[in-house]
Amino acid sequence: MKYIITLLLTIVTSIPALSQAVTFTSAAPLSVEQGVLVRVEFTLVNAKAPKISRPVVTGADLLAGPTVYNGEFNLTLNGRTITTPTQTFTYVYVATKAGTVKVGALTVNANGKNYTSKPLTIEVYAKVGNSKNSGAQPFSSSDVLLRLELSKRTLYKGEPLVAQLKLYTRVDLLDVGDVKLPSFTNFWSEQLKTNIPPSRQTINNRPYNAYHMAQWLLFPQKSGQISIEPSSLTALLQVAVQNTANDYAEVLHGETQYRRINRSLKTPALTVNVLELPQPQPANFKGAIGDFSMTSEISTNTFSANSAGSIKLTVKGTGNLPLITVPKADIPAAFEVYDVKTESKLSNNSSGSSGTVTWEYPLIARAEGSYELPAIEFTYFNPKTKQYNTLSSGILPVTITKSETNTTQSGAFISGISKEDLQMLGQDIRFIKLGLKNTSPIGSTMMWSATFFGLVALIIALFFGAIFMLRKVIEQRGDITRTKNKKANKVALRRLKKAKNYMINSEPERFYDEMLKAMWGYVGDKLTIEISQLTKENVSARLQMKGVSPAKIDALMSLISACEEAQYAPSQAAPTDITYNEALEIIGNLERK
Repeated sequence: MKYIITLLLTIVTSIPALSQAVTFTSAAPLSVEQGVLVRVEFTLVNAKAPKISRPVVTGADLLAGPTVYNGEFNLTLNGRTITTPTQTFTYVYVATKAGTVKVGALTVNANGKNYTSKPLTIEVYAKVGNSKNSGAQPFSSSDVLLRLELSKRTLYKGEPLVAQLKLYTRVDLLDVGDVKLPSFTNFWSEQLKTNIPPSRQTINNRPYNAYHMAQWLLFPQKSGQISIEPSSLTALLQVAVQNTANDYAEVLHGETQYRRINRSLKTPALTVNVLELPQPQPANFKGAIGDFSMTSEISTNTFSANSAGSIKLTVKGTGNLPLITVPKADIPAAFEVYDVKTESKLSNNSSGSSGTVTWEYPLIARAEGSYELPAIEFTYFNPKTKQYNTLSSGILPVTITKSETNTTQSGAFISGISKEDLQMLGQDIRFIKLGLKNTSPIGSTMMWSATFFGLVALIIALFFGAIFMLRKVIEQRGDITRTKNKKANKVALRRLKKAKNYMINSEPERFYDEMLKAMWGYVGDKLTIEISQLTKENVSARLQMKGVSPAKIDALMSLISACEEAQYAPSQAAPTDITYNEALEIIGNLERK
């Protein structure tokens, strides 16, 4: 059974290129009891090899192999069935001594190319007593671990770090549920895409299967000791309880008995030490942390008056690029300056945020003459060197020539579109405004006139109208239950519309995340349940109290569970359009209760 699961994971994680990608993987149990037969499998997907060499194995004796099995795997995805040919090579070993068995990498030639598997490590524990060999080590709490791993524990304020939530198991993992992720208070955070397949890792000299549950890019926003709240989940595990007599046929066919158990897991408490940036800080430092370089360019060094141009600054590197601000530019008054345009091309991954940020300073030349545009400076702190560095665009010489479109004016316009707004540089002539409008004789007043009484009446009416409307708003806002209940369906439909867009764009992870927000948000608003109390048990109980039929409740709970499972294995979930239509039907049924 465990080898079938391994094969499925191998194929499912390569779904984007199932029709053509060739993979060669290895699989073996993480641990076995001394003297038990061990099956080691090498699986070739989307190709066939005429022959295969024997892997280098230390700590165990070869009893049989290779046994070759040619088959195929059928996967239905979005209504389309994909058939993938597989070829499996099986070896049977026996470890006569407690310790470690190491299976070396194996290379196979298929379709004229070489493919190499990863090496494996198998723990062999001593046989307990003189009882018949069970082949299954007793399950302990250390066989499954939940860890939040940080790329660094001490860093400067604003310096990026990566947090990864990993589930380590020494037994088969069937499902996870009741997942609670940290909120990362006092951090700027962005969740990164997690499409890393399961891998084998060693902790305290013991091999584990590592599952990457989630990862985030974090930037601490304050100095001092910052605590990260624990994450938790419930894991459904499959534990081997018996392996009958050491018979080759039974080992080759994996006839092992299992039992299923649930384990509630929680990450240990973590604290990050955030250092304050060194003092004194440069005057033009705006919080950029990392390692950067900068280039600058100007559209031209020669402008004609009233023509447009721009200055571009491009910062490239790795650091807190999403948080950096626009450097200040001191442009002479001979230029009109407009809002800076920002363009970012960033990649957030396990090493942090890297890429480029480009700022464009649009400007229009107005006054003729020769000028030097002052250097634009960008200052950042490099945590590796623990120093502030300043990058400069350098002084940019610019010449503004006479306007090509207005040769009748001896001066160049700064700005304006009418004679009243006109200004001339180097002259003291200003336009005199003529023909005053809406004038009245000296001594006349509006007091006690018909207009005066009309305005007073209007003000009084507006005053009492405002009081009436304010009371209505306060009354409606005070009735939180009625407001939430009234808006529950509207809010849910808005989220479902957003989920539909993810479905159309083939983004299953975001689709199921938005579906969960829609369903949980709907029942929370409809039943007026606080987020901290929003559990399946509470929702089911409240719906029963409101007279909702058990069938409708079961349909709602089943859909929520399916969406939670699909977050971690979207390829094994029902088609997104079916899930979407089920959600619409369930919400409609609950509204018609």
